[in-house]
Amino acid sequence: MKVLSSNAVPKGADFSKVTAVTFEATALAMPVPATKAKLVVQVTSVVTTKFGHKELLAQVGMDDKGKPKYIVLPIDVVKH
Repeated sequence: MKVLSSNAVPKGADFSKVTAVTFEATALAMPVPATKAKLVVQVTSVVTTKFGHKELLAQVGMDDKGKPKYIVLPIDVVKH
C-alpha cells in the first residue's frame, strides 16, 4: 500500500506546537522535532492495514475549556 498526503491541512497551521500525533487512539512517532512548517510522522501498519481515507490528529495544546485542540491531517492509503 502507498500513503498519499493531502493538501487539505489548514493554511497557516503551525506544526511547532504539535505535542503528539494519533490515529484512532494509537500514538505515532515523530522521529524529528516539528518546525513551524514541517511535521514528520512515522506512519505504521496501524494506519496502512486497510486502504482508504484516514485522518491523523496532531495535538497542539488545549482550548479555553481545557479540552485538547487538534490539527486534522488527512491522508489516503491506496493499493500499490
